[in-house]
Amino acid sequence: MAASTEAPYVDIDIIDIFLAPTNDNSKLQSLKTEPFVGPALRFIAPYDDGVFLYSNRVGKALVVSDVQAYLDLYARGGRDLKQAEVLLKTTIQRRWATA
Repeated sequence: MAASTEAPYVDIDIIDIFLAPTNDNSKLQSLKTEPFVGPALRFIAPYDDGVFLYSNRVGKALVVSDVQAYLDLYARGGRDLKQAEVLLKTTIQRRWATA
C-alpha cells in the first residue's frame, strides 16, 4: 500500500500487512484472500516496532514510510524491484535533494 500511493501504476500482486504486537490481530489474521478479488494478503509479525518508524496514516490505514516500503520491495526482488526503483527515484531521492 505504501508504494502504491507513490507509484500507483505499478501492479501489486501481494499486500504486506505488518501486525503490531500490542494489538489483538485475530480478526485480521482470519481474513482470507478471495480469488480474483484483488491482491493476496500476507500478514507479517515484524521482529521489532522499527517497521512502524515514520509511518503515516492514509485514511484509516497506518502505512509504513517510503524508505521501509523500498527496503521491503527490494528484498522481495522480482517484479517488486521495478516498484522499488520507481519509489526510490520519484520520491525518496527527491526528498534527499531538497534536504
